Amino acid sequence: MGNARLTIPYRGPLFHPSGKLRSTVRRGSSGMVGDLIATPFTVLRLLTPLKMSYEAAKKQAEPYTKIVEELPEMRRDTSELVKKAVEENRQTYVLVNNRSKGNAPLTIQAF
Repeated sequence: MGNARLTIPYRGPLFHPSGKLRSTVRRGSSGMVGDLIATPFTVLRLLTPLKMSYEAAKKQAEPYTKIVEELPEMRRDTSELVKKAVEENRQTYVLVNNRSKGNAPLTIQAF
Protein backbone atom coordinates (compact mmCIF):
# COMPACT_ATOMS: atom_id res chain seq x y z
CA MET A 1 0.00 0.00 0.00
CA GLY A 2 1.37 3.42 -0.89
CA ASN A 3 1.53 6.37 1.43
CA ALA A 4 -1.48 8.66 1.51
CA ARG A 5 -2.07 11.92 3.26
CA LEU A 6 -5.30 13.83 3.50
CA THR A 7 -5.75 17.03 5.44
CA ILE A 8 -9.29 18.25 6.00
CA PRO A 9 -9.59 21.58 7.80
CA TYR A 10 -12.27 21.48 10.49
CA ARG A 11 -14.80 24.11 9.50
CA GLY A 12 -17.60 23.28 11.86
CA PRO A 13 -19.39 20.47 13.64
CA LEU A 14 -18.72 17.04 12.15
CA PHE A 15 -22.24 15.87 12.90
CA HIS A 16 -25.56 17.27 11.72
CA PRO A 17 -28.08 17.94 14.52
CA SER A 18 -29.86 14.77 13.35
CA GLY A 19 -26.79 12.80 14.45
CA LYS A 20 -25.67 11.98 10.90
CA LEU A 21 -21.99 12.47 10.04
CA ARG A 22 -21.57 15.54 7.82
CA SER A 23 -19.63 15.03 4.62
CA THR A 24 -16.10 16.39 5.06
CA VAL A 25 -14.80 15.19 1.69
CA ARG A 26 -16.36 15.08 -1.75
CA ARG A 27 -18.17 11.87 -2.60
CA GLY A 28 -17.06 10.02 -5.67
CA SER A 29 -13.41 11.04 -5.29
CA SER A 30 -10.82 8.35 -5.93
CA GLY A 31 -10.28 6.11 -2.90
CA MET A 32 -13.43 7.25 -1.12
CA VAL A 33 -16.13 5.09 0.39
CA GLY A 34 -19.09 7.29 1.31
CA ASP A 35 -17.67 10.00 3.56
CA LEU A 36 -14.51 8.13 4.54
CA ILE A 37 -11.27 7.14 2.85
CA ALA A 38 -10.78 3.42 2.31
CA THR A 39 -7.85 2.75 4.67
CA PRO A 40 -7.38 0.14 7.41
CA PHE A 41 -6.80 2.85 10.02
CA THR A 42 -8.18 6.15 11.30
CA VAL A 43 -6.09 9.01 12.70
CA LEU A 44 -7.69 11.96 14.48
CA ARG A 45 -5.75 15.02 15.62
CA LEU A 46 -7.22 17.26 18.30
CA LEU A 47 -5.47 20.59 17.94
CA THR A 48 -6.60 24.19 18.31
CA PRO A 49 -10.29 24.72 19.22
CA LEU A 50 -12.72 25.80 16.51
CA LYS A 51 -12.57 29.50 15.60
CA MET A 52 -9.51 30.11 17.79
CA SER A 53 -6.11 31.15 16.50
CA TYR A 54 -2.99 29.18 17.35
CA GLU A 55 -1.64 32.07 19.46
CA ALA A 56 -4.92 32.53 21.35
CA ALA A 57 -5.13 28.79 22.08
CA LYS A 58 -1.53 28.73 23.26
CA LYS A 59 -2.05 31.73 25.54
CA GLN A 60 -5.25 30.24 26.99
CA ALA A 61 -3.70 26.81 27.57
CA GLU A 62 -0.41 27.88 29.16
CA PRO A 63 1.06 26.59 31.47
CA TYR A 64 -0.71 23.40 30.28
CA THR A 65 -1.47 22.12 33.80
CA LYS A 66 -5.26 21.82 33.63
CA ILE A 67 -8.22 21.67 31.28
CA VAL A 68 -9.02 25.29 30.52
CA GLU A 69 -12.20 24.80 28.50
CA GLU A 70 -14.65 21.93 28.25
CA LEU A 71 -15.39 21.25 24.60
CA PRO A 72 -18.40 18.90 24.66
CA GLU A 73 -18.93 19.10 20.90
CA MET A 74 -15.31 18.11 20.23
CA ARG A 75 -15.57 15.25 22.73
CA ARG A 76 -18.84 14.02 21.20
CA ASP A 77 -17.55 14.24 17.62
CA THR A 78 -14.31 12.48 18.52
CA SER A 79 -16.14 9.72 20.37
CA GLU A 80 -18.52 9.17 17.45
CA LEU A 81 -15.69 9.01 14.91
CA VAL A 82 -13.74 6.54 17.07
CA LYS A 83 -16.87 4.44 17.56
CA LYS A 84 -17.52 4.38 13.80
CA ALA A 85 -13.91 3.42 13.05
CA VAL A 86 -13.93 0.63 15.64
CA GLU A 87 -17.22 -0.71 14.25
CA GLU A 88 -15.48 -0.86 10.85
CA ASN A 89 -12.60 -2.78 12.46
CA ARG A 90 -10.07 0.00 11.81
CA GLN A 91 -7.04 0.62 13.99
CA THR A 92 -7.72 4.01 15.53
CA TYR A 93 -5.27 6.61 16.78
CA VAL A 94 -6.20 9.90 18.46
CA LEU A 95 -3.41 12.46 18.77
CA VAL A 96 -4.18 15.13 21.37
CA ASN A 97 -2.36 18.45 21.56
CA ASN A 98 -2.20 20.54 24.74
CA ARG A 99 -3.82 23.41 22.83
CA SER A 100 -7.05 21.47 22.34
CA LYS A 101 -8.22 21.85 25.95
CA GLY A 102 -5.12 22.87 27.92
CA ASN A 103 -3.61 19.54 28.98
CA ALA A 104 -3.41 16.53 26.67
CA PRO A 105 -3.19 13.77 29.35
CA LEU A 106 -6.20 15.20 31.22
CA THR A 107 -8.11 15.55 27.95
CA ILE A 108 -7.51 11.86 27.24
CA GLN A 109 -8.59 10.89 30.77
CA ALA A 110 -11.81 12.88 30.33
CA PHE A 111 -12.88 10.61 27.49
